[in-house]
Amino acid sequence: MANTTQLNVLRQGVRTWNQWRRENSHALIDLQEADLRGVNLKRADLKGADLKGANLNGAYLQKANLQQANLNGANLNGANLREVNLDGANLKGINLEGVNLKGANLWGINLEGVNLNGSNLWQANLEGVNLKGAKLNRVNFREANLNGANLNGANLNRANLKEANLRGANLRDANLWGANLKEANLWGTNLEEANIKGANLKGAIYTFDTNWPSGFEPRERNMYLIAPSTKLEGANLEGANLQQANLKGANLQGINLKGTNLQQANLEGTNLQQANLKGANLQGINLKEANLQQANLEGTNLQGISLKEANLQQANLKGANLQGFDLEGINLRGANLREVKLEGTNLQQANLEGVDLEGANLQQANLKGANLEGAYLAKVNLQGFNLEGINLRGANLWEVDLRGANLRKANLEGASLRKTDLEGANLQQANLKGANLQKVNLEEVNLEGANLWEVDLKGANLREANLEGANLQKANLESVNLRRVNLEGFNLEETNLRGADLREANLRGADLRGANVASTSLWKANLEGVNLQKANLEGGNLEGANLQRANLREVNLEGANLGGVNLEGFNLEGANLKGINLWQANLKGINLWQANLRGANLQGANLNGVNLEGANLDRAKLEGANLNRANLKRANLEKTDLERANLKNACLLGASLYKAKLKEANLDGSNLQDAYLVEADLSKANVVQADLGGANLEGANLRDADLVGVSLWEVHLWKANLAGVNLQQAKNISPKRVKLACHWKKATFDEAFRSRLNETSDPATPPDCSRWQWFGLYRIN
Repeated sequence: MANTTQLNVLRQGVRTWNQWRRENSHALIDLQEADLRGVNLKRADLKGADLKGANLNGAYLQKANLQQANLNGANLNGANLREVNLDGANLKGINLEGVNLKGANLWGINLEGVNLNGSNLWQANLEGVNLKGAKLNRVNFREANLNGANLNGANLNRANLKEANLRGANLRDANLWGANLKEANLWGTNLEEANIKGANLKGAIYTFDTNWPSGFEPRERNMYLIAPSTKLEGANLEGANLQQANLKGANLQGINLKGTNLQQANLEGTNLQQANLKGANLQGINLKEANLQQANLEGTNLQGISLKEANLQQANLKGANLQGFDLEGINLRGANLREVKLEGTNLQQANLEGVDLEGANLQQANLKGANLEGAYLAKVNLQGFNLEGINLRGANLWEVDLRGANLRKANLEGASLRKTDLEGANLQQANLKGANLQKVNLEEVNLEGANLWEVDLKGANLREANLEGANLQKANLESVNLRRVNLEGFNLEETNLRGADLREANLRGADLRGANVASTSLWKANLEGVNLQKANLEGGNLEGANLQRANLREVNLEGANLGGVNLEGFNLEGANLKGINLWQANLKGINLWQANLRGANLQGANLNGVNLEGANLDRAKLEGANLNRANLKRANLEKTDLERANLKNACLLGASLYKAKLKEANLDGSNLQDAYLVEADLSKANVVQADLGGANLEGANLRDADLVGVSLWEVHLWKANLAGVNLQQAKNISPKRVKLACHWKKATFDEAFRSRLNETSDPATPPDCSRWQWFGLYRIN
């Protein structure tokens, strides 16, 4: 009879019972013939308990511990024994028909002749169990472990043994009629004289030492032979137990070995191309000279495995652990190494062409001489690495940390280094031809002798970098910070420097022919002797820059700021200076032949002796400018502000000065022959001794201007305002032409000429001078 005290404690619940067991660990548990029908004993500690003859009908025993318990004669009808631990338990004389033992541990139990018909033993551990002569009709043994079990003479009619492990099991004389052995492990299994008629053996694995019934041919049943040099292309062995399997030289191309146990297996020289080994147990495996090309090894633990002679081209090793491996000279071309642990790994001379290393841990890894051409290294930390002479041609190094790295003589041709941090790195003599270095930090970086031909450095920081001897030809330097950088003598022909910061930079003697330097800041830059022919400096800031001996021929300086710049003697022939700021600039003697200065600011500029022949000065500001002896022949000065400008002895032959502002301008001795001065403002201007022969002054305002000694041969004066004009000693003056002007009576003439005026009849159609009635601050009578 059961111990009443113990039985009462048990009936108080599992939590109370387990606590009592912990406090009374040496107590012998006596529950013989106890009535425990329908009792919830989930996770109950019944280890070593005597339950002989107990009534456990319908009891809930999931995950209960019944190790070494005595269940002789106990009633377990309808009991739930899922995941129960029956290791070493006594089940003699027990009826287990229809019992749920899913995931239960029955290791080494003697179940000889037991009735388990219709029971559920899915994923149960039955290793070494004695089931000799047992009734196992329709039992569910799916994925169960029956390794070394004795099933001699057992009745397994229609039993489900799919994916079950029957390695080394004894099934001699067993009845397996109609049983499902699909993908089962029959490695070394004894099936002599067994009835396997109608059994499903598709995908089951076997070895040469598997014993079959007489006349049975496994190769005709779509089964897989596990042996050296076997052919298992495309086979599905997911989750199979291939521990210590010898598959040397086997062809396993495209095989599915996901989650397979390959511990200590021999796969030397095996073809595993395109095989799926994700999550497989490869501990102690031999992969010498194995072909793992395009194989999937994602998440596998490869510790302790020699991969040096294996072919891992295009293999998927994502998340794999290769920490501390010696992989010198290994071929990993095109492999997926994302998030792989490579700390301290030796990859010297390894072929890593086209590999994906995003997120990989390469701390203290040795990459000396490795080939990383076309590799993907986004966001990898390579700070302080020695990468001298390494091949990174076409590699993607986006946001990689290369601070302080040694990349001397490295090949980075066509590589993408966008947003990469290269602060303090050594890129001496590195090949960066055509590389993408957009927004890269290269501050104080050593780029001595580096090849930067056609490199894209848009938005990069090159402040105080060492570029001595570097090749920047045709490079994209848009918006680059090159402040205080030494670019003396550099060939920057056709280079894009748009929006770059070149403040205080040294460009002495550099070749910038055809370069795009628009919107660039060259404040106080040294441009001495620079060749800027056909360069685009539109909107650039050259204030305070040194342009001595620079070639500015055909340069585009539209909207540029050259305030205070000394351009004395320069050749700016054909240059585009539209909207340029040359405020108070020294342009003495420069050549601006056919230059475009439309809207330019030349206020107070020194243009003494400047050649502006054919130049476009439309709407330019020349207020207070010195144009003494300047050549403005056929220049376009329409609506130009020349107020108080000095045009003494200037040549304005054929120049267009339509609506130009020449108030108080000095035109003493200037040549204005054939000039177009229609509606120009010449009030109070000094035009003494000027030549206005053939000039068109129609509608011009000459009020209070000084025209003493001026030549007016065939001048057009229709509607011109001559109020207060001094025309004494004027030459080639025509009374008829004067009378076509307005307010000529208010002008000053020699007495002889006034007499001629009085003798000349008025024009048939006198001019309409109403526009001049209130011109200025007082009425003209």
